Amino acid sequence: MTPMLRKIDRDVKRFRQIVRGVIKKEFRKYLTQGELIGRQGKHIVSIPLPQVEIPRFRF
Repeated sequence: MTPMLRKIDRDVKRFRQIVRGVIKKEFRKYLTQGELIGRQGKHIVSIPLPQVEIPRFRF
């Protein structure tokens, strides 16, 4: 393999890591915390329920 191809592969790998990081960071904006109320015997319990809020576009 030529040195140029190795450098390109390294650059592509770094680019993908950057994009993955940006997507994860932006994705957190759309996560919301909900809760589900239930019973466990005589006790009432709250169960955390993460949800993804899907953005809607208005025309």
